[in-house]
Amino acid sequence: MSFDDDGAEQADFDAHVLADIADPGGNGGAHTLDVTLPNVTCDNCTLQLIHVMNGDTVDAVATPVNSYFPCAHLILTGAPAGEGERSE
Repeated sequence: MSFDDDGAEQADFDAHVLADIADPGGNGGAHTLDVTLPNVTCDNCTLQLIHVMNGDTVDAVATPVNSYFPCAHLILTGAPAGEGERSE
């Protein structure tokens, strides 16, 4: 799971990895992942999930091939003064 605060450039995603987990297993079904989003203000943010399809569950992912790249475009307003970061 990675983040770009100004668009959707792969180099920016690679530099801002929020979570990197091994394949949770081949049991199918839904999976969840909690991440903390950066405390920034941006109106063109993108959250990217990389689903690597090469079968390698050991090595770290770096600009992968044979992958799915679902993304979500976000608008973040940052935390109000005095409040911490929170993710859902």
